[in-house]
Amino acid sequence: MLIFLAKLGTLKVTKNIKMNRMRITEVGEYVRYQGCDRRFKLKYNNYAETKNLPDRLYQSIFQTSLDPILEETGRLREQQWAESLIEANLNSLSHNITDINPRSTSWYDFTENLAELRQGESGFGREIEISGKIGNFHLKGQIDFVLLLWEGNKPKLRLVETKASRKDRTYHRIQIALYLKLVRQQIATNPIFVDATPIKPEQIEGVVVRIDGHTNQLQNILAVEPFNFDTFEGDINYLLAPSGKLEQILATDLDKLDYQLNAKCSDCLLSVHCLSESARGRRLELLGIDSGTVKSLAEVGITTLDHLIELDLKGEVVRQLRGKIGFTENLDQLQIKAQARRYTLLGDEKEYPVKLLPSAKGQKTLLPARKIEDIPLLRIFISVEYDYIENRIVALSAHLTNSDWKLDTKFEGKPIPVVQESLKTEQGYQERPLQGRDIIETQPVAWEGNYQKDTEAEKRLITDFFRKLSNSLINVATRQNNPIHFYFWSKQEITQLIEGCTRCGSELLANLQELLGCRRELEQQIYTCLDQEVDRCFALGWTGRDLVIVTSLPWFGAKYHWCRQVEGETVFLDRKGAFWRDIFDFVQYGWKINSQGDWDEVSDSSQYPLEIRLRYFNSISAAYWRGYWGSLPDQDFDTKKQKAIADYRQGGKPGYLKEFILARTHALRWIEERFPDSLLNPDISKPLVDLSQLEYFTLRVNSITRACLDFLRLDHYVRKTDWITSLFNPPIYRLSAGNTLLLKNVELTANQGLIADIDWAKYDVSAEIVETNCSFEGGSFVRVSPCFEDPHLGQSFNQLTSGVGFNCIVKSIDWEGGKVILDINKAHPNYYVLPSARNNKSGLVFDYATIDENPSDFVAQKVDKRLGQNNHHFINYWLDPVNPQIPPLGVLPNTEMEVYQEYLERLRIKGYPLHFQQKRAIAWRLNSRIQLLLGPPGTGKTNTTAIAIFLRIVARYQPGDVILISASTHTAVNELISRLAQYLPILCQAMGKKKVPEIILSKCDKKQEIPGVISFDSYSDRFQNKTLINPNLISYCKSHE
Repeated sequence: MLIFLAKLGTLKVTKNIKMNRMRITEVGEYVRYQGCDRRFKLKYNNYAETKNLPDRLYQSIFQTSLDPILEETGRLREQQWAESLIEANLNSLSHNITDINPRSTSWYDFTENLAELRQGESGFGREIEISGKIGNFHLKGQIDFVLLLWEGNKPKLRLVETKASRKDRTYHRIQIALYLKLVRQQIATNPIFVDATPIKPEQIEGVVVRIDGHTNQLQNILAVEPFNFDTFEGDINYLLAPSGKLEQILATDLDKLDYQLNAKCSDCLLSVHCLSESARGRRLELLGIDSGTVKSLAEVGITTLDHLIELDLKGEVVRQLRGKIGFTENLDQLQIKAQARRYTLLGDEKEYPVKLLPSAKGQKTLLPARKIEDIPLLRIFISVEYDYIENRIVALSAHLTNSDWKLDTKFEGKPIPVVQESLKTEQGYQERPLQGRDIIETQPVAWEGNYQKDTEAEKRLITDFFRKLSNSLINVATRQNNPIHFYFWSKQEITQLIEGCTRCGSELLANLQELLGCRRELEQQIYTCLDQEVDRCFALGWTGRDLVIVTSLPWFGAKYHWCRQVEGETVFLDRKGAFWRDIFDFVQYGWKINSQGDWDEVSDSSQYPLEIRLRYFNSISAAYWRGYWGSLPDQDFDTKKQKAIADYRQGGKPGYLKEFILARTHALRWIEERFPDSLLNPDISKPLVDLSQLEYFTLRVNSITRACLDFLRLDHYVRKTDWITSLFNPPIYRLSAGNTLLLKNVELTANQGLIADIDWAKYDVSAEIVETNCSFEGGSFVRVSPCFEDPHLGQSFNQLTSGVGFNCIVKSIDWEGGKVILDINKAHPNYYVLPSARNNKSGLVFDYATIDENPSDFVAQKVDKRLGQNNHHFINYWLDPVNPQIPPLGVLPNTEMEVYQEYLERLRIKGYPLHFQQKRAIAWRLNSRIQLLLGPPGTGKTNTTAIAIFLRIVARYQPGDVILISASTHTAVNELISRLAQYLPILCQAMGKKKVPEIILSKCDKKQEIPGVISFDSYSDRFQNKTLINPNLISYCKSHE
């Protein structure tokens, strides 16, 4: 019997220990879901903690995300990997080795088969069972592949975790690290011999293989470099050690575990339990706030939505809360959000499911006015549909309009399949047919699985959409010069569109930039993400924030429905038989919470809605597209999956998908028109665009520098838009996050700096709390912008972005004295740098102002200029996206390569040898003209680069050669050159008898001295017959080209 005693955050376990049994994938999932304690406990022991739910809710857990395409794709990829190993002449060592769904093989059986191999014979097994003990956990799992390979006459085991994904995830590596640990345990107690040769623990390695994100091809299991999984030892111990994190979770009551309902829960089947039980207890987590905020509220007795709604915002409890270090939420906002969220729990007619937040009343949005100087704004609503299985855009749609009437889905007691426009007048409502134009392009057939052919298909889709959109602009606007604005639901769609254009060719990226109007001469706000504006301005009755969820609520009396005419038939797109599964199944009806806080199931299925699934991502399941293409799998699945496939086939009926996509695009316009005129922003400049120029849309070949330039500008624009969006909240609502500081009496000093007082009167917390939460310190690069005396009023677009504000560097903050001193950055404004006020007269410049982070990028302008001047540079030919022409580098003799490999073997940095991956990266790339080194922070990239530079000098350069080192920032290049200077004596000494030319390290930047690096003033005789390494030698190169 196992007895847990929790006390003061620690766990004591009695000597009578019973092992906790768990699958290795459960540990991986804990990491994948951002360390969600509640999810881990709910899934543990075959979902035992979930069985307290009523049966209908309990069964709903296992109907979530039954996407057969993901499972089918994973099995198919594994089968292809198995076939590739057979083709590489590896022997089969397990059951049904190339089946799409092979039986597992025990570790004992696998090692028995392994022992029959002879020296030099390689083999592999699939789905190899492994189990063992770590801490107080008995773990078991199935390794996707185990390979027996040879290095010379030594055998080695390679454990392989395969993933049908394109991104390297930490949880993938945690799983393989656990497999490695258990296999090494097994071998320590039960040694394995292959042809009388033992396999030692150090001869076991692990790899994670995925789909290559650039080619969509499977990575080669035999070629992927092994990873140093020892770095995960500390994480494994933290999670699985006795009294460790996971054991503490199991010993804690479910209701006492921290959790947060947010985007990570979108694909979690257990969100059914978390949402429904949170609703039953009216828990604060329904607001999506973090667990730290929930704890702070609980400490003052606020544990439910009811408590928060009833809170006196001027009382002592609020004063205590605002005095808590780390409490960053605004209570005025939270209270309104609680009121809206409780509406869907109680159906309280006194409340509303959509409420304007207090911050919205004093701010402007990133939504432009619908008329610009009496010219109707041409509004373009775009929806991007994404196939997450193939990592491609699968459909694009747009609705264009310049109408000043509102889009309206018609009701006659019930929804009818009419989408029209309405206008409220003194006499009532007028109605007319929908004005504007709809455009849609879809991938008509299934992807072939050939990267080049599928990329061409994706390119045709995007190109045809751009062309149709360009040609439609002038027809809808009815005038040649017109202001235009684009609307998307989320930033995710913008990112997917940019990635799709980048993937399909640089010319598409250039045309996206042209189409969106992102050109230097316009300097305007070109698009708005509606989800950000909804979240900033409104409190909603649901926790999720998908477009479908947001439009499901009544907005100030208006409703949006999904009833459409499809192929002559009236279809409710939001019901079973269409797109209910995975999209509209976020709500379940018929659940009432009684006065005792228990569930009462009622017979009326149209009443008492309960949100049971979180939706944050506006996407159509990949299975619906397979239904549309007629390529859904016909496997004999279990009953639940058969029902899911039947649902996806329904959604794939002729006309259904296209009508649903257009309905989503119309929903974007419907949401935008719920924003009252008072929230639209007249400060947003919308210059007239010559639509006739966009009408002649032609593809052209672009150089790599042009593609980089297009991406640079789009990327900066996206980041600048995010910055503006965050600052449109009134200053009072930004203070608690620590990214804004309120000032008063801002003065320009005689030496052209700024000095100001911290406006303590606007704060209701102590200076200590403000200092602790504040993200600014000496050296911070900031923007000083004027604001109103009343901090509840938001700053205008012009106050934040025009030349009335200052770009500054914080010199000092005196928290006790309440003084801030800043140096003004006098760089000239450009596309990447916000304009800064130029005032030569000292004295008062602002009565009131804010300090915020600054989005200006001073390096980007230099990069932009350089790219624009080098259209005929050789790099365009080297890195041409269609026909790269990198000149080959002479291959070093094998004998010389052996010398360098031996050198790397004996080299010691700070007493430690280089890791295998470092040695391989340095030596194997000596014959490459271009070397790309990638890796997460802290993995030794700077050290590896410094050693690689040194060895390349020894192997490739002669005395008198000049080597240029450049980087995007002075800090980056200084760090690299200082590391090289630090290691240079060690590197030279380790060369032994081989002669190394004298290497002089120099630098152009005189501001920071680096030991061992001299200042480079001119190319003088002192450097002749010596190898010169100089960082940031741009000015010298320009004068000697």
